[in-house]
Amino acid sequence: MSLQVEQIKELVRVSQGDIPADLILLNGHLLDVYTGEILKGFSVAIKGKRIACIGNDISYTIGPDTEVIDIDGMLMIPGLIDAHTHLLMYSPLHEIIKYALKGGTTTIISEAIELAFPYGLDGIKDFLEWTKRQPIKIFCTIPVMHSLSSTGRSKAIGPEALRRLLREENVLGLGETIWTYIINGDQRTYELIAETLASGKLVEGHGAGAKWKSLCAFSASGISSCHESIGLNDVIERLRLGIYAMIREGDIRKELEAIAEIKNTGLDPRRLIIVSDGLAPQTLLNHGYMDHILQKAIDLGFDPIKAIQMMTINPAEHFRLDHIIGGIAPHRYADIVVIPGPREIRPEYVINNGKIAVKQGNILVEPYIPLYNKSAFPSIELIKIGPSEFAISSQRKGRVKVRVIELVSPLVTKEKIWELTVHNNQILPDTKNDIIKVAALTRLDNRVQKFVGLIKGFGLKKGAIATSAVWDACLVVVVGADEKDMAEAVNRVIKMGGGIAVSEGGKITAELSMPIGGIIADMPIRDIARHMDNIQKRAEELGCHLPDAHLAISILTTPYIPFLRVSEKGLFDLKRWKYVPLVED
Repeated sequence: MSLQVEQIKELVRVSQGDIPADLILLNGHLLDVYTGEILKGFSVAIKGKRIACIGNDISYTIGPDTEVIDIDGMLMIPGLIDAHTHLLMYSPLHEIIKYALKGGTTTIISEAIELAFPYGLDGIKDFLEWTKRQPIKIFCTIPVMHSLSSTGRSKAIGPEALRRLLREENVLGLGETIWTYIINGDQRTYELIAETLASGKLVEGHGAGAKWKSLCAFSASGISSCHESIGLNDVIERLRLGIYAMIREGDIRKELEAIAEIKNTGLDPRRLIIVSDGLAPQTLLNHGYMDHILQKAIDLGFDPIKAIQMMTINPAEHFRLDHIIGGIAPHRYADIVVIPGPREIRPEYVINNGKIAVKQGNILVEPYIPLYNKSAFPSIELIKIGPSEFAISSQRKGRVKVRVIELVSPLVTKEKIWELTVHNNQILPDTKNDIIKVAALTRLDNRVQKFVGLIKGFGLKKGAIATSAVWDACLVVVVGADEKDMAEAVNRVIKMGGGIAVSEGGKITAELSMPIGGIIADMPIRDIARHMDNIQKRAEELGCHLPDAHLAISILTTPYIPFLRVSEKGLFDLKRWKYVPLVED
């Protein structure tokens, strides 16, 4: 991204009027994120991909071949930045780029994690290559790859591989690192942190549930940011410790409203950043990308200038990119969004890398479409299974106390001890009390390695839902009230080469094929959204009362969210930091 000598000279010569600009945005107002002012009657001169000069009168930069856009009093703001997301959330990369650009997002910082668990280092490298070829700027953080699954951990990279990846220009550092691994002294985590800091790059944090003492230890390890604040006090504590506080407003968590009171505290907002943390296809299709999140912040009463700073200069400064992005000033990339005014985030023009990328809602540039080599990287090697695989055997008689995963919310779980009946040496679920079966099976091994447990709070009265698109593991997870439907749903996922399947009465009622890594669909976002809506509809018909049935299943494998999780090895208690038995002694 550095400039050659002649390119620097060209920018200087344009700013002096010696040679003409390529593109000029004329007669607008300019939001100066450096001072917090709106500069009236300003214009911007662009040469190549960069800004040469700004001012009230830059007519001296206009030549016979200069393209001039008279924006007639509209407001220019910097291209929006999503500073923390998971780009491959069901959808292929090139599809997401279209929605990002249309809404004025010109820079994205994404975890490079989705392809890491099925494909290891090769998956990370592929993702980095795909991002380099896109029309917008995509920077990455390298995943720590915390996993409760032994197959997941087998794909994790070490310090030497990380060192090589950190040399990549579009790699900004180490991805979200869980505070409990630091507190518990995980050696590999410490080695990855040390390697990242030695390279001069950043370590991003994941501090869900961490309080002051733990946050101090978290910060002491070198963590630079955290996106896990769920309330006002969480944000304040992180800010006081010098940690950038990222406020999420996406499809994993929505915290803008809960944290909006921060605007009335008088605290300096320069270390506040608004992020998506991942957007579902339905949201992209119906609402947009960072543009709709920015609009919501303004509608909640955030000062428009400060809200825009939280999506532009603040993340740019955090990631040490403010010399090239985050503001509208000479030498910076010409990433500019033209909107009607500071309270109406409706892009009329999006300038990206000095070119008109969007004009009145029409996208004028084409994203790069990666070649997904599905044969070289199989998503599933699991063989067809039968209903008997989901039996929970026990030599006990009569009644037995078992450990159940209880959904406290769609994301958070806890342990629940419940007494169930043993019949014919099998522990029976209790659908009347909303206790059904959950199973985790390895998918890159034709030998079935699995665990079958119990879950409460999902609501299914019949049928089953299976998915290979789970977090931080390379597994197929299925929940169900009927073993035959559990087998039917899993076998459909296997046959599709990855994806989501809903089964009722031995028939598949909804599905989404996800052949890319078992986590990404290879179709337009409009079609993915339609399939996801149908999956949710069919889940509700089975009795599920959760707002996003698939999300609730997919997060059951993650060590990032408390408290009781599942892998092919069994139940893992994140509070006690150990596997716990299904049957209570």
